[in-house]
Amino acid sequence: RNTLASPFSDDKAEVIRGLFDRPRPELVEDLIRDAFDIDSYTQIDAIFALGALKHNKKAEKALAYLLENGTIMVRSTAAKSLARVTGDARYLPRVASLSNQAVNTMEGLNFLIARNIMDKEGSFFNELFLPARKGMSASFRQTHYAVLAHFLHLKPSLSGLFEQKNLGTEGYLEDFLEEARDLAEIDEQYAAIVSAFNNKEWSRVWTICFAMVRPLECKNSRLGYIHDAIMNCQTMPRVQIDGDDTLAVLYFSYHIKKISATTT
Repeated sequence: RNTLASPFSDDKAEVIRGLFDRPRPELVEDLIRDAFDIDSYTQIDAIFALGALKHNKKAEKALAYLLENGTIMVRSTAAKSLARVTGDARYLPRVASLSNQAVNTMEGLNFLIARNIMDKEGSFFNELFLPARKGMSASFRQTHYAVLAHFLHLKPSLSGLFEQKNLGTEGYLEDFLEEARDLAEIDEQYAAIVSAFNNKEWSRVWTICFAMVRPLECKNSRLGYIHDAIMNCQTMPRVQIDGDDTLAVLYFSYHIKKISATTT
């Protein structure tokens, strides 16, 4: 409590973050006080730590207030913690409506985590390419795609593919494409896909993906939303897409085709 009451100490932020891993319900009011203090440099840490207090009514009430007040960083962190505290979908409509206001990667990530907990059907996967439509940065879009792939436990890691791409690794797609050749659609278009990536002919890859996923009927609701997100991009101006978006559409198209083929 002494550390929480201090306006500054070398380990204050670390102590507060530690309360997420080792919850102390008796400190809920101290955390709320810090979470409500807009001038506290540990405000976000306190909001985060409140998320560990599952089914705590005081924490829920405070987080519900913060969801409606403050910066988008405050509100997105509150959304994530509120999802963890309640474990249900009561606040989902409000969180979903606020998520469109995220302007940086951390805010977007907070809202995604919140919605993943709250929305078991995964309707937010329908927004797979929304960051591309909005012209968000490469870092924002890569994180968005990688996190959604992580939620689905897809392998190989999309984050790993982006990592190799960002490092300028030559042939970073080779291993993934070789594995993906177990689908006839990828095997038949292998040379065309490699050529398209080498020559930045993104539209060619998207055309291949549209044809591959169009006939699919996904039994899994989350994959169904991804299918819809991909098909909805048929009318998206190609000027809005780049290599990151194209890698994402190829990656997700392969996986929903692969999973659909093994569950029919």
